[in-house]
Amino acid sequence: MIRHVVVFRWNESVTDADLTAAAAALDALPSAIPQIVAYRHGRDLGLNPANFEYAIVADFATADDFAIYRDHPEHQRFIADHIAGRAAERTAVQFEFCPVIRAGGVTPRPQEPACACASTGVASRPARRSRPG
Repeated sequence: MIRHVVVFRWNESVTDADLTAAAAALDALPSAIPQIVAYRHGRDLGLNPANFEYAIVADFATADDFAIYRDHPEHQRFIADHIAGRAAERTAVQFEFCPVIRAGGVTPRPQEPACACASTGVASRPARRSRPG
């Protein structure tokens, strides 16, 4: 499975009403994009002052499903309506994890090292990219 994590810091002009509207729009995405396996989002709890202010975590069965989500018109509309011009900073990561099926749902195995789930077609340890500067 592929997990997508994205975090934001907002511009000073973003209001609670803006964040409430963004949350409602995010809540609608799983019903519009069937490739989403699991979807969670929320405001930071403020436990560490260096944290970003909002997080979204989405799970997908395959890298192709993530790409469909990334490019989906409803997701792009969400970005245009709620992120563009409002996010001061954004960072994201996608990684592979192997779920364990248990009564009550799917949970990852945090005690295990990076897995080699052949089902996704994604190498568990991609080559490092060089960073500018």
